[in-house]
Amino acid sequence: MNNNVHSINSSPSAQTSSGDGGNGNGKDISARVAAIESELKHLATKQDISDVKTLILERESSMQRWLIGILLTALVALIIAVVRTFSS
Repeated sequence: MNNNVHSINSSPSAQTSSGDGGNGNGKDISARVAAIESELKHLATKQDISDVKTLILERESSMQRWLIGILLTALVALIIAVVRTFSS
């Protein structure tokens, strides 16, 4: 009978020193957990994502106000040009 279940042995003598990242046999669990924890430091948290969303919304709102202001200014300039052209 083929037994695919491996026991986890946390004794230092059971850990492999081959540095191959482990083959899933549970003997190098401490090294694998340490590698996972070191990668987790670089991932964004919910707060980080929320801060970025807020920043994007603020910038978008600012850009929309500038765009509306520029369009209104251009419209007023166009109206003034048309009125001056046809009033003379």
